[in-house]
Amino acid sequence: MGLDSVELVLGFEEFFGITISDDEAYRLETPRMVMDLVFEKVGAVRNDESPSCLCQPTFQQVRDRLLESTAAKRQAIRPSTKLLTLFPRKNRRHDWHSFRLAIGAPALPNLNFGRGHFSHPITVRDVVTHLLHHHFTQRERSTWTRNAIREGVRFVIWRELRIRHFADDDHFIRDLGID
Repeated sequence: MGLDSVELVLGFEEFFGITISDDEAYRLETPRMVMDLVFEKVGAVRNDESPSCLCQPTFQQVRDRLLESTAAKRQAIRPSTKLLTLFPRKNRRHDWHSFRLAIGAPALPNLNFGRGHFSHPITVRDVVTHLLHHHFTQRERSTWTRNAIREGVRFVIWRELRIRHFADDDHFIRDLGID
């Protein structure tokens, strides 16, 4: 196993609160195999009432709160929209604080010129990603569903490898190019 593979396994362990043995890790060749292993380890429930992807509803929630907290027009708020354009310098600190409270994420980092994602959010997508991570890590182990596990596995792969587009049956080495 190369460094990417080790980091990915550690990411799955941390994210789902499980332990993956070396033997299990060596057998994980696709995202679907990871999903199956996690499903088995967390004792997830099979029937899933939640949507298969939580990204869209989370983005809509963020956009709605931004519309309430800023003077931005609906069409101007896209995942790639830079937050600094939505929060003018004059009232940025106060407006950002109000937005964090409105979205229910007072721990959301301050606006700065950072690297994005968890250090300092730069775009609307960074806020959505932060909220999704917070949502997943706050789950009780008994509430994991098949779809939530799938979204969690996809999130960890994106977070660790920055690969956004892949199929559940893509091979980690052959198709995703990790070592």
